[in-house]
Amino acid sequence: MPDPAMTQLFPHPSRDELHAYSLGQLPEEKAVAIDDHISSCEPCCETIVSLSSDDTFTGQLQEARQLPVESAAEVPAPLAEHTRYDVERLIGRGGMGDVYKARHRVMERTVALKVINRGLVRKSEVVDRFHREVKAAAQLSHPNIVTAFDADQADDFHFMVMEYVDGVDLSQTVKDRGALPVAEACNYIRQAAIGLQHAHEQGMVHRDIKPHNLMVTDDGTVKVLDFGLASLAPVALSDTETVEGRGNLTAVGSIMGTPDFISPEQAEDARQADIRSDIYSLGATFYFLLSAQPPFDDGSVTAKLKSHALVEPEPLSSLRDDVPDELVAIVSRMMAKDPNERYLTPSQVAGALESFLRTWCPDEADSQGQDPSSGGNRSGSGGQTSNASDMSPDWIPVLGKWLFYISLIPIVLLVLDAFVLSDEAGAATDRFLYYVLTSVCLSTIGAILSGVHQFNTSNRD
Repeated sequence: MPDPAMTQLFPHPSRDELHAYSLGQLPEEKAVAIDDHISSCEPCCETIVSLSSDDTFTGQLQEARQLPVESAAEVPAPLAEHTRYDVERLIGRGGMGDVYKARHRVMERTVALKVINRGLVRKSEVVDRFHREVKAAAQLSHPNIVTAFDADQADDFHFMVMEYVDGVDLSQTVKDRGALPVAEACNYIRQAAIGLQHAHEQGMVHRDIKPHNLMVTDDGTVKVLDFGLASLAPVALSDTETVEGRGNLTAVGSIMGTPDFISPEQAEDARQADIRSDIYSLGATFYFLLSAQPPFDDGSVTAKLKSHALVEPEPLSSLRDDVPDELVAIVSRMMAKDPNERYLTPSQVAGALESFLRTWCPDEADSQGQDPSSGGNRSGSGGQTSNASDMSPDWIPVLGKWLFYISLIPIVLLVLDAFVLSDEAGAATDRFLYYVLTSVCLSTIGAILSGVHQFNTSNRD
């Protein structure tokens, strides 16, 4: 039970104190007092969860523009003296750890170092899990996933080396622009699904899909952030009985993402999350892009979690009148309460959206300045080129038809020759063969061109 006297001394810790508490930066006596307080104070728990929900790679990179250059002095000595990476400066802090901008000394490549919160890696099994997850994340090589290059340790600092990317996350995009056009939202979610499918094929689950973790680069490519990090929290959760485990509450928030986008089964037991949980969270993100609000926007954290499990969100059709019923059905299936009623793989989501974009208002899709079935750029987010059959020119069937018509001219000449002209028998026979051969050749070429057009059309459909 919390100590009433201590709770009275700390009625509500400030946001800065809660943030420092979540990072394990408070003196032990004060940390214990706050630990007792939050065990019975839901608003403070929600504040910590909200702090953790902002702990995204995108947000930390964006903070780099706001941090003073003097923050380079905050680089710990073991990192500053690293033999392979020239760690330049701190660019962000969060519950899962700190992020530094660095440069590979040999390759001269700018990277981001995410140093895992030391409060999470006090247990040897968490360290082992971290290196396994980073090794697995490094196998993910895909245009729609932020690349993990390396993992290393400097004294007791464990860090992941990641691609340094620049762009805007979808949360900020919606904040700036409001609800997105239908075709644009579909394209972003389709790209994210393609990235998730690649990870799924490698046996990985993200566990923290939300708008903050989907970045759009300048060329329109969507990149999924923070693969391999969210899975650390379930291992660390068992170590909550000591003061050393006090930073794990923020890890709980990180594994849950935000309560706005978590699947019902993941809220119940984060350790049981699978790819269908990511699909639910991607569906909730889709809802957010189309409506500019989470599926369940009101109430406490507990109320939101209950809503995900028991309540249907407000229909998209009641929030805007330009979302087709077919798309509403796709979002609803992604967010089905029962995991077995959802799309079972991200590739099914991508396929459903590709089919929708091909049949629904292609003019609007083209107005986005990109092929809705490629990627964020013209070459396709998956590194694939367009099918050659899609490039079948319209003049092929026209040429085939005209060749067929032209093939009738020798037949007409043949009739005129037989009834009008009177030549020697040998010359007439030669002309007869010429007329027939010409007619057959022209009609055959026309038939071949028409067949090629029909074949390409059927493949495209």
